[in-house]
Amino acid sequence: MAGRVPKKTAEVNFALSRAKMFNELRSIVGQGVRLLGIKENVGDGLADIAFSALGKDFFDSVLYKTNRVTRKKEISHPLIRALIGGNVPELGTSELLEIGLYLKCFSTDPRINDCITTLKLPAQYESTLFQLAMAYRLKMVGCEVCLEPPTIRGRSDIEFRCENVTYIGECYRVNRTFWDYVGAFEDYLYKELIDLVPSGKKYAFTVKLNSLLTFHGMRETLKRYQEILDEFNSRDDLVRIELKYKNNVLGVEDITDLSEDPDFKTDDDGQVKRIRYLDADWCICPSSMKGGNIFRLLDNPTAEKDRGSRVIVWKNYKEKYIKSPYTILESKLSKKLKQAKVDNPGARRLLLVEFPCGLFFTGKISDQHRKIQYDAVKKFENVAGILLTERQAGTKNRFMYEGIFLPGRLENALPESVLERLNQVELSDIFDG
Repeated sequence: MAGRVPKKTAEVNFALSRAKMFNELRSIVGQGVRLLGIKENVGDGLADIAFSALGKDFFDSVLYKTNRVTRKKEISHPLIRALIGGNVPELGTSELLEIGLYLKCFSTDPRINDCITTLKLPAQYESTLFQLAMAYRLKMVGCEVCLEPPTIRGRSDIEFRCENVTYIGECYRVNRTFWDYVGAFEDYLYKELIDLVPSGKKYAFTVKLNSLLTFHGMRETLKRYQEILDEFNSRDDLVRIELKYKNNVLGVEDITDLSEDPDFKTDDDGQVKRIRYLDADWCICPSSMKGGNIFRLLDNPTAEKDRGSRVIVWKNYKEKYIKSPYTILESKLSKKLKQAKVDNPGARRLLLVEFPCGLFFTGKISDQHRKIQYDAVKKFENVAGILLTERQAGTKNRFMYEGIFLPGRLENALPESVLERLNQVELSDIFDG
């Protein structure tokens, strides 16, 4: 819930130039608005709301922390990190404008200042953003919405009325687990391999992971690659090098001068297919494309690309002893639904859940989903349902939520018409002005 105070974290405050930082961010957002194709008066207006509400001090004093995966210093707050920590300013800009839109929508809500406070906290930013995103969507479909209503156990996240029925919505964002950090380090490993390729060269790396690596083991794997590349870079031939490191097999091949791409082929209909290492789990291949709105490029898989070095990955180990997000959700189910209980016997409880992007999420109803649904309906009265969502980059100029709805009993379930309208809002251009 947005109003709770987080535990202290070990962070170091590196003060940057106040005027320089704030002006730099305003400039980045201004460029992002134009790249996103949003009307300047709309984009600039929403940016002004977000900058004003969060405050100059928030943007001027930047907290840094040590990334437990890379062991490097990084900006602590997700929003500021998205704005200045990457090379795609549109993503951070879109998120900032989204915040401005939500704050504008709930500017008169008596609890909005509490939400602004938690938006500033790195540990609570993402959960508060999810709370506001869900509240905004419910308001856009015609519901009467208020933030952080009182409940028997304190406060929940959202209260809304729909067709003369009161609903108490409790938002929950599944926390990251060890598996998330494993995935994050592997992603970091692949990016680091790409960065090791000399200018003007194009390499194909193969990574066959036959056992789960610890953080230390992953860093040692990267060091081993660096060692074999020292030898590889001095060679003039195209001979592939492969070696075994502990239980894992590492390989590298120079594909710079090959006349045809050995890994990808474009069909006559424009669809790209892999033609080598078809049993691999992943193929990470950064591509350069003509500049434009990153959201539109993500939605155009057949656009002309210049493919560079790539990393082909096999993950031949079982993910045992690692909690799945569904297991985590099951452990929190009782606490979250109890948080949404109020004195009104006619009020219904709705649990809104966000999974971190790409974390075991599936759009199809599975046995795991049915078990969660069954436990919620069996153990708690007046359950309207559970909405499982995942935040993803959309197809035009913003992030979107995709998911499935697990309804409660027929007499308590959220009306189908509301779900249909929510879907329409999700597909609309919320920055249209």
